[in-house]
Amino acid sequence: MIGRNPNQVDYVIDSSNFIQSSYISRNHARVVRQPGNIHRLYDDSLNGVFVNNQKISGGMKVQNK
Repeated sequence: MIGRNPNQVDYVIDSSNFIQSSYISRNHARVVRQPGNIHRLYDDSLNGVFVNNQKISGGMKVQNK
């Protein structure tokens, strides 16, 4: 789980900037590892998760570079 609440997520996004904190949910997104070393990013936020300026839907496949 990724987000701004250190008590509920595994990876904390620094939201000390007030403007940033309005865009980042407490529980923002999840990265799920699937068989075959495939990773998917799921949106758990209120405002959406964007990757390269595109809003994700469902489980977006992500690559580790």
